Amino acid sequence: MRYLKTAALGRAARYTGGLSALTFLKVVTFQEVTPEANRLIGPVASRICRLEGMEAHARACDWRLRRFHALTPGTSAGAAALPGPARSRGTSA
Repeated sequence: MRYLKTAALGRAARYTGGLSALTFLKVVTFQEVTPEANRLIGPVASRICRLEGMEAHARACDWRLRRFHALTPGTSAGAAALPGPARSRGTSA
């Protein structure tokens, strides 16, 4: 049996069906967050970003809190969800 020649390599054309216009499109997704959710998860996201060394992402979270909610990072109820870096996770006396 003879197969059509396509740009798919490694015999991928047999199961991908060749090329189409959709092959060249990039799928872009987005997420929408309500203002209430942003107020709760913003401080937590900022702290997680800093713990993982992603300072630019943390600053973006801080900026959104200041811009849209007039909050400083750590003033929301959501900020209490993570322990601070100086706190111990051991038992307290």
